[in-house]
Amino acid sequence: MKRFFDRPDTKWRNLSGALHLYALPDETDPVLSRLSQEDARVGQWPGLSLQPPRFIHMTMQRLDLYREDLDQVSWERMLESLGRVSSSIDPFSIHFARPCIRDTAVEALGEPVAQWQKAVAAIRGALCSAGLESALTDEPFGPHYTFAYCRKDTSSSQDARLAEDLERNCEPHTWQVNTIYLVAVKQYLDEGVFRFERLHCWPLGI
Repeated sequence: MKRFFDRPDTKWRNLSGALHLYALPDETDPVLSRLSQEDARVGQWPGLSLQPPRFIHMTMQRLDLYREDLDQVSWERMLESLGRVSSSIDPFSIHFARPCIRDTAVEALGEPVAQWQKAVAAIRGALCSAGLESALTDEPFGPHYTFAYCRKDTSSSQDARLAEDLERNCEPHTWQVNTIYLVAVKQYLDEGVFRFERLHCWPLGI
C-alpha cells in the first residue's frame, strides 16, 4: 500500500473543520461492537493506523467548505435544504464484505444499492439548491468505510500477511443507515486517522 495522506484529496485548505456529510452507525447498532472487536483482534501493523471505531463513517459527500466560510443566512439555507431532502429518503441498509487491502487503505466495500445512490444524489442536489455547487467535491465511488489508513508505504509481503489477518479476524456485516450527519472533520496526520465533531443530523424519512 501507498501512503494515504499523499493523495490529492487529503490536501485540504485547512486540516481542521472541513464540512462533510456522513452516514454513521447508531449508538446501539451491533456493528459498533463488532468493529471494536475486530479492531482489537487485528492488532497493530507497522505503517498502518486503525481508524477508531467511534469515528468509523461512510462519506456521502465531502465539501471544500468550512463553517467560517458561511454567514448565518447561508448556513441556515444549507441546513434547511438538507433537512427537506432527508425526509424524502427512507432508511436503508448496506451489506459489507470483510475489510480488504486497497491502494492506500484497508477498506470494507458495501454492495451497491439504489437507496445509497438516491441518497447521495439528493444530498448533492440539496447543496446545489443552497447555492453551494462550487464547494462540492467528487461523489464517493460507492458505499464503503475505511478500517485503517496507510501512514507509511508497506511492502507486498506485509500486505499479504495483513490480508490473512483480516480474513481470519473480520466478518461481513450489515450496517443500517437511519440518519445523515453534518460533521466537521480534522486530519490527525501524526496518528494517521480522522476524527470529527457532529454538527447537525437529520433522521431519514421523517
